[in-house]
Amino acid sequence: MNTSSSDFTPTSLRRELAKRYGNPVYWIRMGIGFMLGFGLIEDTVLDGLTFWRTQSDSIVRNVPFLMPNSERKFFLTLKDFRFNDGGAFDFRGDANRSHNNKHKALANSNERGGKGFVNTYQVKRPIKFVGKYKLDWIFVKPADLKKPTDEKGSYRFAPHFGRTFSEVNEIVPARISDHRPMTIDLPIGEPPLNEKR
Repeated sequence: MNTSSSDFTPTSLRRELAKRYGNPVYWIRMGIGFMLGFGLIEDTVLDGLTFWRTQSDSIVRNVPFLMPNSERKFFLTLKDFRFNDGGAFDFRGDANRSHNNKHKALANSNERGGKGFVNTYQVKRPIKFVGKYKLDWIFVKPADLKKPTDEKGSYRFAPHFGRTFSEVNEIVPARISDHRPMTIDLPIGEPPLNEKR
């Protein structure tokens, strides 16, 4: 699965004006700013904090109007989705089943980093974290999982040790691909990992 972290729809002046002035969220945010005495500087700081919060972490909490995360709804929809057999996508993050012992949502299937997830894409010359994005995702429906975060549920055909290979992609100067390769282990049977390391 891919996410974009931004709206990359082709734009026009009319669309940009409608996106701002025709959007109730824009007017509510303007009203909150007016009541609290926010100006351009505060609004810019708030936008910067929003960017930092959602950078490489599309599942971070949505704070409506102030620090929105439009991608969170997509992940919540996937988490709540049930297949006809009652099965669910695996959202678990067990320390002993993740590549770097992280214990947070989706750590089993997607490598977590210091903040959020390890980036799968970056521009040629990023500035610190600006220009680095987590765009690629692996979602798995295990054989017997009914609740997406059930750590006592079956781990048969469930994702283990999700990893993003940054170094492999940058081994040649022009990069192998514009997106970094990712892997997971999918055990056919119930794996013998029952205790935390």
